[in-house]
Amino acid sequence: MDVTGYLRRIMNQSALETFDPTTDSLEAIANALGIGPSVGLWMFGVCDPAMVASQTVIVTNNIGGMSDDIFNGQFWMQVILNYDAPGTAPEGEFRRITNFVAATQTFTTDAFSANVEANDLVCIFHESLLSNEILGFGTLDTSSATVPADSTRAGLHAWENNDYFKGCLFMPTEGDCRFQPRPIRSYVAATGVFTLDEPFSQLPGLVDYVVIGSGYPVQRLIDIFNIVNALLLDTETGGTLTADGTEQNTYINNTPAGIFEPLIVNIDCTTMLAGDVTVLRVYYRIAAGGNLIKKDEVTLNGAQDPDLKNIILEPNRYGVQVTLEQTAGVNRDYNWEVITRI
Repeated sequence: MDVTGYLRRIMNQSALETFDPTTDSLEAIANALGIGPSVGLWMFGVCDPAMVASQTVIVTNNIGGMSDDIFNGQFWMQVILNYDAPGTAPEGEFRRITNFVAATQTFTTDAFSANVEANDLVCIFHESLLSNEILGFGTLDTSSATVPADSTRAGLHAWENNDYFKGCLFMPTEGDCRFQPRPIRSYVAATGVFTLDEPFSQLPGLVDYVVIGSGYPVQRLIDIFNIVNALLLDTETGGTLTADGTEQNTYINNTPAGIFEPLIVNIDCTTMLAGDVTVLRVYYRIAAGGNLIKKDEVTLNGAQDPDLKNIILEPNRYGVQVTLEQTAGVNRDYNWEVITRI
């Protein structure tokens, strides 16, 4: 084969060496060299006219010179053209390649939603060519719109510890929720449970999925959130508490969504007279699911001077509580206000 002649004709170096697309196109040269339509990390394939329609077994007729199993695991197949019914399934879908037999050009894939058929056009590509890196894949054994799980991941890879996939995208590749990427809020390695930041449109089913590396660093989002927090405004609320002899909440934020900053609680003790005893207490919760732990306590006796009491509060993550308990005297009304930063 005169490869040099092919190249000279492509460059039109003389009148006798003009370009003939039937022999001189890149496709024709590739076919003449027996290397198929492309080489490297991707290639096009044409489904053999004699292949049996199938969702999982696809036979091509133009990918030669390969070895058995060369595509297994790390390559994917996408249906580029549904030859008989353009624009309909499985056109546009892609599935993981699990086996390849070179002698017959037979691919085995995860199941497409509809049959791949004779003369369909497919693309075979390495997972590194996706717009984001595929960090993991598998099949769900718990279907949930918000906490799908693949228990087979437990112990699969030593480096997949808790929250290994936090901030990545979870995306089914088949079923009613296919190609619906959802941010992963947390991951539990021992059970393979993914907690998603927003739900799927419906239950995904026990389907194949991929975990895709996020194109935007999670820590940067946290930094932005902290900057926004620094710009937040102060707000005030208040009312009147009538003592009843028990410990009563003056102010409580029991389950905050995140770190918050209560500033001050003001309590008006003008109504207190001789014989009255009132106890003010402050509690903080410092662990998720923990108890509110008392940090401070002040006992007020009789008429007060000054009448207005200030309780300075500290930033908190899991909960804060300010209480009032009148333990002696006539139960009084206490005006109060809370200023917080939101």
